[in-house]
Amino acid sequence: MRKDRFKILIIVAFLLQFYSCSRNDRNEIPKPGGIVAVELPDKPGMTVKGIVRDQNGKGIKGIVVTDGFNFVVSDEYGRYYLPTDLDKSRFVYLSVPAEYAIPYNKENQVTFYQKLTSGVVNEKYFSLDKLGAPADNHTMIMVGDTQVRSDDNSIPNFENKIIPDIAAHQRTLSSPCYLMNLGDLVNNEVDFYPQYRAIIGDAGVPIFNVISKIAPV
Repeated sequence: MRKDRFKILIIVAFLLQFYSCSRNDRNEIPKPGGIVAVELPDKPGMTVKGIVRDQNGKGIKGIVVTDGFNFVVSDEYGRYYLPTDLDKSRFVYLSVPAEYAIPYNKENQVTFYQKLTSGVVNEKYFSLDKLGAPADNHTMIMVGDTQVRSDDNSIPNFENKIIPDIAAHQRTLSSPCYLMNLGDLVNNEVDFYPQYRAIIGDAGVPIFNVISKIAPV
């Protein structure tokens, strides 16, 4: 009987070890020698929480995270908490260090911020790619007052002349290049903005947007 109990204990211990080592969900990060679980429980008064990780899934310490009113720094596991007033703050975003690349999506729109939802605890995760060397220099191309509209030649001119010119110029640069939309982009045709966004994404550089009359973020 003792031998049978001993065998059962060994089997149970093995299964528990296998389960813990095979898990790799969003609250775990790789560490030398295995996976270390990262707890992210709710905290009183904290309405926004999350983890900032690198391209390997490891938490990044020391990243400044803000909702525009409150500023915190991520801990050794990349975790952060913010006591955000969700009636005032619409976004949570990062201050990206020079050692990391500016994140952006397939439309070349930067993604260092995420939209918040009122009435719930927001759980927002960020990922940053480490650069080989700090990006101390860059080129910023400003685009403003384009006023493209559907009833004239402004759209084909913008798409077939300006965008290729921007793309060609950025290929001549040795430093990172970014583009910033300054506003007054689509005349009064707000519904045309998604098409404008698709067109300017073809410039092939990460795109920032300032708050303006017609430049939804």
